[in-house]
Amino acid sequence: MSISLINSFQKIVENRACSFTKLVGFTEKVERNHTMLRQETIRRFISLVAQLFKTFEDNHVSMCDHDWQIFDTKFSHLLQTQSNKDELLELVRTIEDIAQRHFTKLDDSLVPIALSQKVVLVSKKSLNSKVFQTMLLSPFIESKKRKIDLTHLTRPAFAIVAAILENKPFKIPQEFMLEVLDFAYAHGYTFIFNEAFSQLVEALKSQSSFNNNHHLKESFNFLCLILGIESTSGNEKKIQSQIPEANLVRNANHARAANVQPENALGGMDAFYSQMMTKDQVVQNKLLELLCLFGECFEKGFCVKRQAATALKLYRFGEKFDCSQALVRIGICYKEGIGVAEDWSRAAEYFKHAADQGNMHGQFWLAMAYDEGEGVPVDWGKATEYFKLAADQGLDTAQWDVGLRYFWGNGLPHDVVESFKYFGRAADQGDNIAKFLKYVHVIPAAIELTAKIAWAHLRGERIFK
Repeated sequence: MSISLINSFQKIVENRACSFTKLVGFTEKVERNHTMLRQETIRRFISLVAQLFKTFEDNHVSMCDHDWQIFDTKFSHLLQTQSNKDELLELVRTIEDIAQRHFTKLDDSLVPIALSQKVVLVSKKSLNSKVFQTMLLSPFIESKKRKIDLTHLTRPAFAIVAAILENKPFKIPQEFMLEVLDFAYAHGYTFIFNEAFSQLVEALKSQSSFNNNHHLKESFNFLCLILGIESTSGNEKKIQSQIPEANLVRNANHARAANVQPENALGGMDAFYSQMMTKDQVVQNKLLELLCLFGECFEKGFCVKRQAATALKLYRFGEKFDCSQALVRIGICYKEGIGVAEDWSRAAEYFKHAADQGNMHGQFWLAMAYDEGEGVPVDWGKATEYFKLAADQGLDTAQWDVGLRYFWGNGLPHDVVESFKYFGRAADQGDNIAKFLKYVHVIPAAIELTAKIAWAHLRGERIFK
């Protein structure tokens, strides 16, 4: 019966009608019955396998990683049964070379990435992208077969990482937010970390509290832990107890590999920033901006009690790297006395520094300072200049102001058409009052009153007593 098995396998090979999965099945059967076969018969089978592998390569037949592991185990055992292995060396090398080429480049567009016992195919275009190449230069372990080890990720988390790498819009489920953040942090993948961090901040802003949201609270606590800032939801030991042990162990191991003390790697902005350092300045700047947005969660009380000192600590860290968004937030802190003594002059200095970098929020707040004489002499010309710079960058609040200045002829020529252009731009960003202004122009009598209401609203005043 075993001889007939080899004969039937030979016919399939000659007809080129064998898939890799079918080969695995034949190999398992031959290995199971090898004691009933003569060594010449087994060598004949091995020769046929080498011939079949050449056919696989010519016809671009796919081989999955799971099947390959089974084949490799059974085929290796068959080889061990042979007394004269030297005669088979050339055949074995042929099989290994073809397999290695196969897993290096499955075809012209796809590359396999190992996930546990499953191979996920990533487009070659994505693999050669700047983002992916940046990842490969970091501590990500890559074998000669270009199989990247992602085995510690759950399948949903892997799908999230793959989507982020391919720049696909992807909303990360909150139950996997912590895993993605921890994975990105442990390996220093700033691009992936930024995406998860950004979505976390948006989630924090959209909720008044996370007391009933366990997953959001875990992710928040994890960020507090690695940044070395105090969480309002408990002390450090309590925070660590809420984070899966594997995450902490992996971070500690990574810290030891980098000759960094684990306690520093798991707390402290300098250690955090060193871990997330990347040569891509755009990605690095995005991280600094996200740290500022995280600071706003403490400043404004998103999900947590207001903590001006914590917010200022995050802003001051951004200031060290001349992050324009951090400069704006510090300016606002000085303007409104948040965590520091109120100082309009210092505030204006910070706004000017940010505005000079082209930050539209810095331009807006500097315009307000010139308009109201807060920390700088009143200068309506400069106020209008900076309002317009911010408006032309797309800041809806500034577009309001510029539209009204065109409408009233205040610092700009009186031009109703131009004013409604700016109102329309603000309306397109969802500003309801500006939206009303955009469409009310068909009623001339309503224009002046509507503009007065909008102007008063912008200044925080009430037109009706």
